Amino acid sequence: MKTLTDPICGMTVDEKALRVDGYEELGFCSEGCRTTFLARQVATVDETPAAAESSGCCGGHGCHQESDTTTVTS
Repeated sequence: MKTLTDPICGMTVDEKALRVDGYEELGFCSEGCRTTFLARQVATVDETPAAAESSGCCGGHGCHQESDTTTVTS
């Protein structure tokens, strides 16, 4: 019998455990762990675009913004 690991609590479950479509190697010990996993997947998908817009690829310090083209002369 094949065993799987619940990604939420770490419990070992058999291959007939609760499953999620698209995640063949995951099994869940309870509906609560399955629901938590699904909620985290949705939160990750929902946060990704907003995080990319607000923080940029380098933590939001603006290194990729257009350079100031003002010439300084002495």
